[in-house]
Amino acid sequence: MPPTLDQWSIAPVGLGPYQDPCLAKALACHGIVSGHPDFEDGTEILTSYVQEMDSREGVLRTASRVYKLGDMSPKYKRWRARRECEEHVVFKKAC
Repeated sequence: MPPTLDQWSIAPVGLGPYQDPCLAKALACHGIVSGHPDFEDGTEILTSYVQEMDSREGVLRTASRVYKLGDMSPKYKRWRARRECEEHVVFKKAC
């Protein structure tokens, strides 16, 4: 079973804490992980670059791992709502 990321948000690599994925070229996901072989449950992590994600399906894929997405961070959800972003995050890195 893949590790789970809860209270997650998407951020452009090297910039501020929140970003609409459509505007960024390189993204990472910040969240609280459980079930990861390298981290204790409850550890806050920043993933490697996001290759693909679909919050409707609850899946995030990086270059090295697949994650199950839990709940989006409430702060990130409010931030997205204020900017009238779509409810779900769907992203696929261009080759």
